[in-house]
Amino acid sequence: MKKEEHSCCGVVEEAAYKARERSEARRSKPQPWIVLKLTVFITLGIMGYTAYVYIHRFVVPMIKGTNAALGSLGAGVSLIIVFALLWMWMVAAYFRVIITSPGRAKDYVPETAEPPPLYPPAPSPGANPNINLPPNAYFPTSAEPKEEPSERIGGPSYEQQQQQHQNGTAPLPRLSTTTDPARMSVPASSQTARDSIAPHDETKKLSMVSDTTPMPSPTIPLSLPSPTEPSSIASPTLPPASVPPPGFPRSKREAKEMERAIHIARRPPPIPFLREEQRYCTRCRIVKPYRAHHCRACGTCILRYDHHCPWIGQCVGAQNYKFFFNFCESTWVFTTYTFATLVSFVATHGDVDIDPQIIVIIALSALFMCFTAAMVIAHTRQIMMGQTTVELMYIRGMKERENAMMARVFGLWEVGAKGRTRDRWDAEWGSLDREGNLWWQGSAWKEWTSVMGESWIGWIFPIGRGGEDGLHYEPNPRFDPEGRWPFLSFLRWHETWPWPLDEGLVGPLVDTGCKLISSGGAGYDFLDVDYLTRHGVYYANTAVSAAVRTADSTAALILQVMRAGSEHEMNVREGKFLDRSLRAKDVRRSTLGIIGMGNIGKLVRDHMQHFGMKVIYSNRRRLLPEEEKGAEYVSFNEILTRADVLSINCPLTKDTRHLLDKEAFAKMRGGIIVVNTSRGPVIDEQALVDALESGKVLRAALDVYENEPEVHPGLIKSRKTTLSPHCAVLNETIFEDQQTEIMANLEAFIKTGKPNTPVNEPVFSEAV
Repeated sequence: MKKEEHSCCGVVEEAAYKARERSEARRSKPQPWIVLKLTVFITLGIMGYTAYVYIHRFVVPMIKGTNAALGSLGAGVSLIIVFALLWMWMVAAYFRVIITSPGRAKDYVPETAEPPPLYPPAPSPGANPNINLPPNAYFPTSAEPKEEPSERIGGPSYEQQQQQHQNGTAPLPRLSTTTDPARMSVPASSQTARDSIAPHDETKKLSMVSDTTPMPSPTIPLSLPSPTEPSSIASPTLPPASVPPPGFPRSKREAKEMERAIHIARRPPPIPFLREEQRYCTRCRIVKPYRAHHCRACGTCILRYDHHCPWIGQCVGAQNYKFFFNFCESTWVFTTYTFATLVSFVATHGDVDIDPQIIVIIALSALFMCFTAAMVIAHTRQIMMGQTTVELMYIRGMKERENAMMARVFGLWEVGAKGRTRDRWDAEWGSLDREGNLWWQGSAWKEWTSVMGESWIGWIFPIGRGGEDGLHYEPNPRFDPEGRWPFLSFLRWHETWPWPLDEGLVGPLVDTGCKLISSGGAGYDFLDVDYLTRHGVYYANTAVSAAVRTADSTAALILQVMRAGSEHEMNVREGKFLDRSLRAKDVRRSTLGIIGMGNIGKLVRDHMQHFGMKVIYSNRRRLLPEEEKGAEYVSFNEILTRADVLSINCPLTKDTRHLLDKEAFAKMRGGIIVVNTSRGPVIDEQALVDALESGKVLRAALDVYENEPEVHPGLIKSRKTTLSPHCAVLNETIFEDQQTEIMANLEAFIKTGKPNTPVNEPVFSEAV
């Protein structure tokens, strides 16, 4: 009995498998020609029938003057002339769009072997019920197709990618969850954090912890003792901020909203859309060009695939998109004219028997008038936003997921809170339609002309060609080289940097009981630390992760400028090749002077001592003997006169602003090299330019500037300068390590009431 039941189940399973196999085989083949083109004949029939009824049943009686006429001879002649012109415009546009190929990728891209999968396949189909696998993934068979379906991770369609993210089954990139001990070996004592150099604040990812924030353990107190006296840390005088930074609360109400929404955030899918593994089509056996997509109805990959349109019997793609839009325009105008004239004449001649076929044409013209009007409006927006229909649906899916997240946090009536939350996400990430669009070119005009061409005549009539070939597209520079949309607040904030976070901006946080602000960066010249200290709020930075990378970049700049690397490179680019008058300084016979011996200064010392440099330093306090490690402590004036290379690693405060001014440069020994990776305003740039021109300063290497992002013209013009765009801290792991350090600060605060790397710890006021 069991054997019979097993046999019966086997028959059912085999039948189901064969049905799925047949379905998969049908999906892998294009539709029959008659099925693809049937609607074309129907469309031509509707056009012909409309012309017959309008001319023969509506206009001809006017010209003949019969009793069934709805107008005069003159009206009939005028109507038929305009109708004929519009009808020919529509028919010409239709024929142009149906005879123009959308652009088949196989005609331009050779077949290639399938690249290895980007991510390993799931261990079993039963692990996730949302995964749609082909039939041969469930049952082995000798008749398995050689091609794999497009559902595999190596080459999914845009719709499949969208469905994966809606179901939460999209693969995630594998990031390292460990931190390199070598990069995190800098001691994070309070005094070291206090004396740390002024580093770079490329990311301002603020983590707020308040008394009302839910915590893992209810037994851990979060209230902190109020400081008995304000911190004496030197904070620069900050100008009042008229506009808060993106994503920062502007009122107590908004701070409360942010606290409620702390567990939801914009999370773009981390799919590398531009990688070949992601673009490979297993059916066409090609690496699809950018924006190409496989159409199941046509059975091939289409360049800049928009959608498959049954009305034209083929896809709308790169090479016929313009004519499709021309057809929609002409049909909209034609049907509007037909509907308006028929309705107006029928309404004004109610005493005449109306031909039923005229009523049919009125209904058809009204239907297609509304349809084509919606198409023109929708595609005008899509063209100007640089989106195809598939890409629009993908972005719309992200918006719907965000709406669902906000619906779980805010009530149906809290429309304003939802809007402000989305505005904060837009401020941090950028707009989904622009910064979140992989193919946004920066302006609606560029997008429009790339599709419709630059001739306004071609915008209306089906002549000429569009402005793109469907093969070459420049990705949005907001995305990384593999097509992922990274966290953009750093990039957006630097467009108008610095953002002074003074009492007017952090006040709403303090009012809600916030006790800790943790930032991804080491510098704090943008923040009113004294205000936070007076109100019992810790500010913690990520000095450790920033220090390691900034020190590496500083050492690299020192070596490059000592070797006259930039000048040699310019000579090679200008065709001069070797200039023997440029002599490199001997590293082993040179003295490095470090101003600011905090975390970064100590690491720079260690790096350069390995190259045999003698190191002297000037600091607000002398280090303990075991901390100096061979470096000699000297006064500020002495370091100016003794150093061959001067590395600036001190924080920006009111005391260090223009620390190196005209007077300081005058005290320096001739031929000195200046390197600055701390803060631009520490150096008076005009005084530096004068010193370079006079020869007092041999060369300078700068990563920071006084009025970022603007750079002094004299520094740009000089051949003696090595310039980089405030990027010393940036590398491929900085954000991961900063997040780790931020979370470590939060964890330490929860457990002990104090973060690991506080800037305004009360003991600072006692030490100073």
